[in-house]
Amino acid sequence: MDKIERQLRARLRQNDLFHTLEDDNLSPAAVLVLLVKKDENWNILFTRRTNGVRTHQGEVSFPGGAYEEGDESLINTALRETKEEIGINLENITILGALDACKTVTNFVVYPFVGILEWPAAFNLNKNEVERAFLIPIEWLFDTKNYHEKDHIINGVNIRRVIHYHDYDGEHLWGFTARVTQQILSLMR
Repeated sequence: MDKIERQLRARLRQNDLFHTLEDDNLSPAAVLVLLVKKDENWNILFTRRTNGVRTHQGEVSFPGGAYEEGDESLINTALRETKEEIGINLENITILGALDACKTVTNFVVYPFVGILEWPAAFNLNKNEVERAFLIPIEWLFDTKNYHEKDHIINGVNIRRVIHYHDYDGEHLWGFTARVTQQILSLMR
């Protein structure tokens, strides 16, 4: 086990792994932040959603989605959605723990879980939902020259300050996904 894996195991929330629903006012969802060690360097796996999905069309995201009745827990939601979206073998994922839940402007409460994906991994993308799966090196994500905050405005109203990363390999990481990325990076410092 290397330094990053040890740090994350010690700092991630373990008691939330099988979290069940509490807040009836928000729609529950879960995502899986997958760390990948490729060529001795740590990366985070992201996806870009298709333009055919109902929400957040064409945006960079983590595998995941809305809770369904049969999921029993939110970690099961994250795993089911990951399998559906990118078609990887779930046996190649080691779950390390959970991050703090985040509320979104679209009335979801999203529970991020963190795992390590064995590399190389075979993907079978669900082309109805996911256009692309790709890696961004953690060292690049750490570099403060690669991101900034700016106001996010909807219908002329300032909603909040939002993190935007500069494009990496043609992909724009911002908003909720960038916020969760910053949350996981803060545990690695």
